[in-house]
Amino acid sequence: MSSDSLDRARVAELLVTHAGGRRRGSGYRVTADAVLTAAHVLEGAVSVQARFEPDLPGEWTADTVSWTVDAASGIAVVTESGVVREMPDGSLEFIHRTFQDHLAAKEVVEEDNLPLLLDNADKPHWHDVVVMAGAHARPSERIWLLRQLLERARTESGHRDALNLLAAAILEQTDVLPQQSGSSPDVREQVNQAMATLIPPPPTGPPPTNSPRPVRSSSACCPTRATSTTNRPCSWCARWPGSPLAGRTRPAPSRRSSSTSTRASAPRAA
Repeated sequence: MSSDSLDRARVAELLVTHAGGRRRGSGYRVTADAVLTAAHVLEGAVSVQARFEPDLPGEWTADTVSWTVDAASGIAVVTESGVVREMPDGSLEFIHRTFQDHLAAKEVVEEDNLPLLLDNADKPHWHDVVVMAGAHARPSERIWLLRQLLERARTESGHRDALNLLAAAILEQTDVLPQQSGSSPDVREQVNQAMATLIPPPPTGPPPTNSPRPVRSSSACCPTRATSTTNRPCSWCARWPGSPLAGRTRPAPSRRSSSTSTRASAPRAA
Protein backbone atom coordinates (compact mmCIF):
# COMPACT_ATOMS: atom_id res chain seq x y z
CA MET A 1 0.00 0.00 0.00
CA SER A 2 1.44 3.35 -0.96
CA SER A 3 1.59 6.26 1.48
CA ASP A 4 -0.71 8.22 -0.82
CA SER A 5 -3.55 5.78 -0.13
CA LEU A 6 -3.37 6.29 3.65
CA ASP A 7 -5.45 8.85 5.52
CA ARG A 8 -2.83 10.79 7.46
CA ALA A 9 -5.37 11.74 10.12
CA ARG A 10 -5.70 8.02 10.96
CA VAL A 11 -1.98 7.37 11.36
CA ALA A 12 -1.10 7.09 15.07
CA GLU A 13 2.11 7.31 17.03
CA LEU A 14 1.88 4.83 19.92
CA LEU A 15 3.61 5.72 23.18
CA VAL A 16 4.08 2.43 25.06
CA THR A 17 5.11 2.32 28.72
CA HIS A 18 6.74 -0.97 29.82
CA ALA A 19 8.84 -2.21 32.73
CA GLY A 20 12.08 -0.98 31.17
CA GLY A 21 10.85 2.48 30.17
CA ARG A 22 9.03 3.73 27.08
CA ARG A 23 9.03 2.96 23.39
CA ARG A 24 7.39 4.42 20.32
CA GLY A 25 5.59 2.61 17.58
CA SER A 26 3.16 3.34 14.79
CA GLY A 27 -0.43 2.28 14.15
CA TYR A 28 -3.44 3.02 12.00
CA ARG A 29 -6.98 3.82 13.15
CA VAL A 30 -9.29 1.22 11.56
CA THR A 31 -12.53 2.11 13.40
CA ALA A 32 -13.78 5.00 15.53
CA ASP A 33 -12.02 3.65 18.64
CA ALA A 34 -9.54 0.98 17.48
CA VAL A 35 -5.95 1.26 16.23
CA LEU A 36 -4.14 -1.55 14.40
CA THR A 37 -0.42 -2.06 15.02
CA ALA A 38 2.32 -4.70 15.06
CA ALA A 39 2.37 -7.18 17.94
CA HIS A 40 6.01 -6.41 18.92
CA VAL A 41 5.10 -2.75 19.56
CA LEU A 42 2.97 -3.78 22.57
CA GLU A 43 5.34 -6.40 23.97
CA GLY A 44 5.40 -6.06 27.77
CA ALA A 45 3.16 -2.98 27.65
CA VAL A 46 1.84 -1.55 30.93
CA SER A 47 0.04 1.45 29.40
CA VAL A 48 -0.46 2.81 25.89
CA GLN A 49 -1.27 6.23 24.45
CA ALA A 50 -2.12 6.96 20.83
CA ARG A 51 -1.02 10.32 19.43
CA PHE A 52 -2.61 11.53 16.19
CA GLU A 53 -1.21 14.16 13.82
CA PRO A 54 1.92 14.46 16.01
CA ASP A 55 3.84 17.73 15.95
CA LEU A 56 1.08 19.34 13.85
CA PRO A 57 -1.41 22.06 14.85
CA GLY A 58 -4.21 19.47 15.09
CA GLU A 59 -2.30 17.06 17.37
CA TRP A 60 -4.34 15.17 19.97
CA THR A 61 -3.74 12.18 22.26
CA ALA A 62 -6.06 9.36 23.37
CA ASP A 63 -5.52 6.91 26.20
CA THR A 64 -6.24 3.26 25.51
CA VAL A 65 -8.28 1.05 27.78
CA SER A 66 -7.29 -2.33 26.41
CA TRP A 67 -5.24 -4.07 23.75
CA THR A 68 -5.23 -7.49 22.15
CA VAL A 69 -2.12 -9.17 20.75
CA ASP A 70 -2.15 -12.05 18.27
CA ALA A 71 1.39 -13.42 18.25
CA ALA A 72 0.63 -15.91 15.48
CA SER A 73 -0.34 -13.22 12.98
CA GLY A 74 2.00 -10.59 14.40
CA ILE A 75 -0.72 -7.94 14.74
CA ALA A 76 -2.37 -6.18 17.69
CA VAL A 77 -5.36 -3.89 18.27
CA VAL A 78 -5.56 -1.14 20.88
CA THR A 79 -8.92 0.32 21.92
CA GLU A 80 -9.41 3.92 23.02
CA SER A 81 -11.11 4.73 26.32
CA GLY A 82 -13.33 7.53 27.49
CA VAL A 83 -16.39 9.30 26.11
CA VAL A 84 -14.88 12.65 25.06
CA ARG A 85 -11.45 13.94 24.14
CA GLU A 86 -10.01 17.42 24.29
CA MET A 87 -8.94 18.91 20.98
CA PRO A 88 -5.95 21.28 20.58
CA ASP A 89 -8.22 24.35 20.51
CA GLY A 90 -9.69 23.38 23.90
CA SER A 91 -12.99 22.08 22.54
CA LEU A 92 -14.34 18.65 23.42
CA GLU A 93 -15.17 15.98 20.87
CA PHE A 94 -17.07 12.72 21.39
CA ILE A 95 -15.03 9.60 20.69
CA HIS A 96 -18.22 7.72 19.79
CA ARG A 97 -20.67 9.67 17.65
CA THR A 98 -23.60 7.76 19.16
CA PHE A 99 -23.33 9.87 22.33
CA GLN A 100 -23.48 13.06 20.27
CA ASP A 101 -26.50 11.84 18.29
CA HIS A 102 -28.31 10.81 21.48
CA LEU A 103 -27.81 14.18 23.16
CA ALA A 104 -28.78 16.04 19.98
CA ALA A 105 -32.02 14.05 19.72
CA LYS A 106 -32.81 14.69 23.39
CA GLU A 107 -32.20 18.42 22.96
CA VAL A 108 -34.43 18.65 19.87
CA VAL A 109 -37.33 16.98 21.68
CA GLU A 110 -36.94 19.03 24.87
CA GLU A 111 -36.83 22.27 22.86
CA ASP A 112 -39.93 21.23 20.89
CA ASN A 113 -38.02 21.64 17.63
CA LEU A 114 -39.23 18.60 15.68
CA PRO A 115 -39.50 20.57 12.40
CA LEU A 116 -35.69 20.77 12.47
CA LEU A 117 -35.59 16.98 12.24
CA LEU A 118 -38.02 16.96 9.37
CA ASP A 119 -36.00 19.54 7.42
CA ASN A 120 -32.81 17.47 7.76
CA ALA A 121 -34.24 13.94 7.58
CA ASP A 122 -32.87 13.42 4.06
CA LYS A 123 -29.26 13.95 5.22
CA PRO A 124 -27.50 10.65 6.10
CA HIS A 125 -25.68 12.05 9.17
CA TRP A 126 -29.05 13.06 10.64
CA HIS A 127 -30.68 9.64 10.31
CA ASP A 128 -29.68 8.33 13.75
CA VAL A 129 -30.73 11.63 15.35
CA VAL A 130 -34.18 11.40 13.74
CA VAL A 131 -34.71 7.81 14.91
CA MET A 132 -33.52 8.56 18.47
CA ALA A 133 -35.70 11.69 18.63
CA GLY A 134 -38.69 9.64 17.52
CA ALA A 135 -38.03 7.27 20.42
CA HIS A 136 -37.56 10.18 22.88
CA ALA A 137 -40.66 12.06 21.73
CA ARG A 138 -44.01 11.99 23.45
CA PRO A 139 -46.63 9.77 21.74
CA SER A 140 -48.50 12.67 20.09
CA GLU A 141 -45.20 14.14 18.84
CA ARG A 142 -44.18 10.75 17.51
CA ILE A 143 -47.41 10.48 15.51
CA TRP A 144 -46.80 13.94 14.05
CA LEU A 145 -43.22 13.09 13.06
CA LEU A 146 -44.24 9.80 11.44
CA ARG A 147 -47.00 11.42 9.40
CA GLN A 148 -44.73 14.25 8.26
CA LEU A 149 -41.98 11.84 7.20
CA LEU A 150 -44.48 9.82 5.17
CA GLU A 151 -45.93 12.97 3.60
CA ARG A 152 -42.49 14.22 2.63
CA ALA A 153 -41.67 10.80 1.17
CA ARG A 154 -44.76 11.00 -1.04
CA THR A 155 -43.78 14.38 -2.44
CA GLU A 156 -40.00 13.85 -2.81
CA SER A 157 -39.29 10.83 -4.98
CA GLY A 158 -35.53 11.25 -4.66
CA HIS A 159 -35.67 10.66 -0.88
CA ARG A 160 -38.74 8.42 -0.74
CA ASP A 161 -37.03 5.19 0.27
CA ALA A 162 -34.83 6.78 2.94
CA LEU A 163 -37.72 8.68 4.54
CA ASN A 164 -40.00 5.63 4.56
CA LEU A 165 -37.25 3.57 6.16
CA LEU A 166 -36.77 6.25 8.82
CA ALA A 167 -40.47 6.10 9.67
CA ALA A 168 -40.28 2.31 9.96
CA ALA A 169 -37.16 2.56 12.17
CA ILE A 170 -38.93 4.99 14.53
CA LEU A 171 -41.94 2.71 14.75
CA GLU A 172 -39.66 -0.22 15.54
CA GLN A 173 -38.16 1.63 18.53
CA THR A 174 -41.45 2.21 20.33
CA ASP A 175 -44.59 0.31 21.26
CA VAL A 176 -46.51 3.34 22.54
CA LEU A 177 -48.76 5.34 20.21
CA PRO A 178 -51.78 7.40 21.30
CA GLN A 179 -55.34 6.39 20.53
CA GLN A 180 -56.10 7.76 17.09
CA SER A 181 -59.48 9.05 16.00
CA GLY A 182 -61.54 6.90 13.71
CA SER A 183 -61.61 9.61 11.04
CA SER A 184 -57.81 9.60 10.50
CA PRO A 185 -55.92 6.66 9.00
CA ASP A 186 -53.89 4.53 11.39
CA VAL A 187 -50.24 5.59 11.24
CA ARG A 188 -48.98 2.04 11.72
CA GLU A 189 -50.94 0.95 8.68
CA GLN A 190 -49.60 3.92 6.71
CA VAL A 191 -46.02 2.94 7.54
CA ASN A 192 -46.72 -0.68 6.60
CA GLN A 193 -48.18 0.41 3.27
CA ALA A 194 -45.13 2.56 2.58
CA MET A 195 -42.80 -0.35 3.37
CA ALA A 196 -44.80 -2.64 1.08
CA THR A 197 -43.55 -0.56 -1.85
CA LEU A 198 -39.95 -1.41 -0.85
CA ILE A 199 -40.34 -5.08 0.05
CA PRO A 200 -42.09 -7.30 -2.53
CA PRO A 201 -44.74 -9.62 -1.09
CA PRO A 202 -44.02 -13.36 -0.89
CA PRO A 203 -45.70 -15.69 -3.39
CA THR A 204 -49.33 -16.39 -2.58
CA GLY A 205 -49.54 -19.84 -1.07
CA PRO A 206 -46.85 -22.45 -0.55
CA PRO A 207 -45.58 -24.64 -3.38
CA PRO A 208 -47.57 -27.85 -3.82
CA THR A 209 -46.63 -30.67 -1.47
CA ASN A 210 -48.48 -33.51 -3.22
CA SER A 211 -46.71 -33.23 -6.57
CA PRO A 212 -44.39 -36.03 -7.79
CA ARG A 213 -40.79 -35.91 -6.68
CA PRO A 214 -38.96 -33.16 -8.64
CA VAL A 215 -36.30 -34.32 -11.08
CA ARG A 216 -33.93 -32.40 -13.33
CA SER A 217 -34.87 -32.39 -17.00
CA SER A 218 -33.61 -30.34 -19.92
CA SER A 219 -37.20 -30.00 -21.18
CA ALA A 220 -38.51 -28.80 -17.83
CA CYS A 221 -39.90 -25.33 -17.24
CA CYS A 222 -37.75 -25.03 -14.08
CA PRO A 223 -35.11 -27.66 -13.25
CA THR A 224 -35.75 -27.75 -9.50
CA ARG A 225 -39.53 -28.15 -9.64
CA ALA A 226 -40.08 -29.98 -12.93
CA THR A 227 -41.68 -33.39 -12.98
CA SER A 228 -41.19 -36.17 -15.41
CA THR A 229 -44.78 -37.41 -15.17
CA THR A 230 -46.50 -34.56 -16.99
CA ASN A 231 -45.97 -32.49 -20.10
CA ARG A 232 -47.26 -29.33 -18.44
CA PRO A 233 -45.25 -26.74 -16.46
CA CYS A 234 -44.87 -27.50 -12.78
CA SER A 235 -47.80 -26.22 -10.74
CA TRP A 236 -45.63 -23.57 -9.07
CA CYS A 237 -44.77 -21.92 -12.40
CA ALA A 238 -48.32 -22.32 -13.66
CA ARG A 239 -49.71 -20.53 -10.58
CA TRP A 240 -47.12 -17.75 -10.37
CA PRO A 241 -48.79 -14.44 -11.46
CA GLY A 242 -47.24 -13.11 -14.63
CA SER A 243 -45.10 -16.18 -15.24
CA PRO A 244 -44.19 -16.47 -18.92
CA LEU A 245 -44.87 -20.21 -18.58
CA ALA A 246 -48.33 -19.86 -17.01
CA GLY A 247 -50.81 -21.87 -19.06
CA ARG A 248 -48.15 -23.22 -21.43
CA THR A 249 -47.13 -26.81 -21.93
CA ARG A 250 -43.62 -28.15 -22.17
CA PRO A 251 -42.46 -30.93 -24.45
CA ALA A 252 -43.17 -34.41 -23.20
CA PRO A 253 -40.17 -36.47 -22.05
CA SER A 254 -38.58 -38.46 -24.85
CA ARG A 255 -39.57 -42.13 -24.92
CA ARG A 256 -37.92 -45.12 -26.50
CA SER A 257 -39.62 -46.40 -29.63
CA SER A 258 -41.50 -49.71 -29.46
CA SER A 259 -39.20 -51.25 -32.05
CA THR A 260 -36.20 -50.55 -29.88
CA SER A 261 -37.90 -52.19 -26.92
CA THR A 262 -38.76 -55.22 -29.07
CA ARG A 263 -35.21 -55.64 -30.26
CA ALA A 264 -33.85 -55.31 -26.74
CA SER A 265 -36.13 -58.06 -25.41
CA ALA A 266 -35.99 -60.49 -28.37
CA PRO A 267 -34.02 -63.70 -27.77
CA ARG A 268 -30.97 -64.37 -29.86
CA ALA A 269 -31.51 -66.79 -32.76
CA ALA A 270 -29.97 -70.19 -32.35
